[in-house]
Amino acid sequence: SVWAITCFVVRTEHRSKGIASKLLDAAVEHARAHGARVVEGYPLDTEIKRFSSNELYHGTLSAFLGAGFTETARPGAARP
Repeated sequence: SVWAITCFVVRTEHRSKGIASKLLDAAVEHARAHGARVVEGYPLDTEIKRFSSNELYHGTLSAFLGAGFTETARPGAARP
């Protein structure tokens, strides 16, 4: 009953258009429709550190927070 959203793939020419946020919303909807009790993710906090677009496949913390997620843990300074 615990589902995880692990990555997003958006072609370079389509980035920065909100597509990852729409994918996140759809993933949560799909998980819930199939019995997920908890949906977790592992986004990166771009307010703490700047990441290359290749590193952001996990998604951004702001997108997850905007979708209603709650931050419950932060692994540490090496991986903000």
